[in-house]
Amino acid sequence: MDPYHLIGHLIIALIVGFISYLKNNNPWFILLSLVVSFAIDLDHLFDYWMAVGVNFNPKKFFKINYFKVNKKVFVPFHSWELVVFVFLLSFVKSGWFFKTLALAMFFHILWDSISYKIFPWDYSIIWRGLHGFKIKKNQ
Repeated sequence: MDPYHLIGHLIIALIVGFISYLKNNNPWFILLSLVVSFAIDLDHLFDYWMAVGVNFNPKKFFKINYFKVNKKVFVPFHSWELVVFVFLLSFVKSGWFFKTLALAMFFHILWDSISYKIFPWDYSIIWRGLHGFKIKKNQ
């Protein structure tokens, strides 16, 4: 786990949260952005479980490369389609709650794409599904 990558997520989450705070004068939006920006990574548990089963071993979780074990990449929350869905919800439900969610998710995925040098369309769950969720050679 790269600490610089995590620091990048923290800084981005704070910026998104601060912008939402400025728009709403509500400091809870900073916390919301922080929670969403890190909770999105919970989908790695899905890939882990696909590799080793539903038992959880923290040492194993951080040690093994479950993508290579599976030869697939699922990470369902890392999905542009989910970001668009949440953003569209922000038009149905007025206010900044869903906008903050969508922005936190968007910038989390964008930062992952930049820092891990992964093509942005690889974060489309439809794209991954059409290609059998197969792992690419560079991952």
